[in-house]
Amino acid sequence: MLDFLVGLSIYSLFIAIYGTLVCLPIFRLIIVIIKKTSLKESLYIVLIPLSIGYYLNHDDTHITHKIYIVLQILLFVFALLGSFFLFYTRFA
Repeated sequence: MLDFLVGLSIYSLFIAIYGTLVCLPIFRLIIVIIKKTSLKESLYIVLIPLSIGYYLNHDDTHITHKIYIVLQILLFVFALLGSFFLFYTRFA
């Protein structure tokens, strides 16, 4: 059982890292293409890290905003599960 939980936390950590580094920028790029924003706003949304540019230049009424929030929460849960592995290896 402990091996399963350690494996789950390792995979969760990898999903959180790669999901955050790959999925979120790709999703922001898709949002820019769908919304057809200006070049300046597009560069803000895609290139500013930590989704700051996205939150500064995006309206809350579009369905992509809800999908983006769910994706962020899901990746946060994976990162939280992955952090259990780090605590386990530190204190075990």
